Amino acid sequence: MKKSQSVKKFRKRWRQKRKIQIVKNRFFWAVGLFLIAFLIIFYLVCFYCLFQIKEIQVKGNQKVKTENIKNLVELYLPQKIIFWDSRSIFLANLERLDEEILNYFPQIGEVSIQRQFPDKLIISVRERKPIGVVKKDNNYFFIDKEGVVFEKVKNQRNQWPEIVPPERDKDLKIGRTIIQKGLGSLIAEIEEELEKKEILLRSIKIVSSKRANVLTQEGWEIYFNLDDDISRQVFNLDLVLKEKISPQERKNLEYIDLRFGNQIFYK
Repeated sequence: MKKSQSVKKFRKRWRQKRKIQIVKNRFFWAVGLFLIAFLIIFYLVCFYCLFQIKEIQVKGNQKVKTENIKNLVELYLPQKIIFWDSRSIFLANLERLDEEILNYFPQIGEVSIQRQFPDKLIISVRERKPIGVVKKDNNYFFIDKEGVVFEKVKNQRNQWPEIVPPERDKDLKIGRTIIQKGLGSLIAEIEEELEKKEILLRSIKIVSSKRANVLTQEGWEIYFNLDDDISRQVFNLDLVLKEKISPQERKNLEYIDLRFGNQIFYK
């Protein structure tokens, strides 16, 4: 009996001694403090109300409605953390939001999303600007300098020149790129330079990566070399129109060929 009691007392003392040793152990306290700090930071980052996104500001849009952009962002903003949704500004997936906006709104060409702490997202967009229209059946669609078809035109009425790509795309649809990279910028430059000379355009046919045929509203054509300086070619065009072609001759003009440097051919 005495032996049993002494064994119990020994075990009790051993447990107490072990508890004291654990409590005094620096590693135990370090791990405990780390876990507490981790849980506090986890809560602050994921769920603390101060850092939950409450405001979304949209800038730079004109055609695309602000409310439509906000609704799309709201759809993809929440992040699932274990069993709960979080709108934490730290966890917002800006790359995905950027991608979804560009995919859903073809009219938008660029998106930049910034966090403004503690609870605001600022979305800056650049809408595509048309350089002309492309035609499919009896419908017209805007196209920008990047060659992207982005919007159906409600009423054409020759307000925009028709852009004719090298090969007509039977599957033409909004969001598709139908002009080789770089060509759209050259077309935009041609339009800008000719506008300075008050030459109105009817259509621009991209014959190849090196040639474009421009049909004016007056009915004559201009042949451009896309590998050469556009502004210099338009300068030569203006020179020929002022010095060698009279207003009467201009009415019967068929074309002016600018593709061979300072040698200008016309008929």
